[in-house]
Amino acid sequence: MKTFTIKGIPKQQNSFDCGMYVCKYMERISLEGNTDWTDSTNWQQDMPKYRAEFAYELLCKTLSK
Repeated sequence: MKTFTIKGIPKQQNSFDCGMYVCKYMERISLEGNTDWTDSTNWQQDMPKYRAEFAYELLCKTLSK
């Protein structure tokens, strides 16, 4: 399998946000179709907001079933 490194991708700065980083990467690539990382270099400071948005989305989808 071929692997490659994407330059400029946001990197986590702690040992517990890895799951949220993966979710944000996939959201950006699959939903937004955006692979330009130049405007997304400091996700760490926004992690509390990203966690809250993720939880809210899961709750809304669960309640709508």
